[in-house]
Amino acid sequence: MKIVSLKVVAVLLVTLVVLASGCAQVGRKVEVVYAPLATFKGGTGVLELAATDSAPVTGSTASLRWVIGTISSPGGTTQGEVVSSVSPREVLADAFKQELSATGYQIKSSPALDKETKRGIVFTDVSVKIDEIQAMSKLESSCAILLKMDLWENGQVVKHSEYQSKLSDIVVMDRDLLSSKLYQKAIQDMVQQAVPDIVKMFK
Repeated sequence: MKIVSLKVVAVLLVTLVVLASGCAQVGRKVEVVYAPLATFKGGTGVLELAATDSAPVTGSTASLRWVIGTISSPGGTTQGEVVSSVSPREVLADAFKQELSATGYQIKSSPALDKETKRGIVFTDVSVKIDEIQAMSKLESSCAILLKMDLWENGQVVKHSEYQSKLSDIVVMDRDLLSSKLYQKAIQDMVQQAVPDIVKMFK
């Protein structure tokens, strides 16, 4: 009887482990350390940038995270989340600061622009979505970014602009790096669209 009981317990334990592993959520943390292209020139003078989140951040920064996408199975079942410890606005603000500084502008970060603003940019909408489809043999990932901005001159909005970038790729190896690489490339693609427009506008 003891032998039978032990076998039953062992079977139950294995079953519980299998069920738990089947229900376990996976996650992917993506980070971007932006590497500027620095290929654009022609910027001069001070340019204000109001791009970061207006709401103050409270609590421990170590525990903050932004959900920017999902991880799914080939059949469409959600398996987890794609997250970042830095908000999309902060990521894009940093990228634009670097690129616009490289053109020759002196970038001044401002919480908001007003009638005293000579030249400036306001990010009015930022959206980042990174989705992964995770299979045994491969990983598919896509990254879509939407950025809307207003260009200001002499205290008023002179242009509304919108930029989009969407990239995708498939890998078998180095799966942990794919989404971060796509995020970086999508930002660079957006910068190549936006920075020449900004320089041209403020000449």
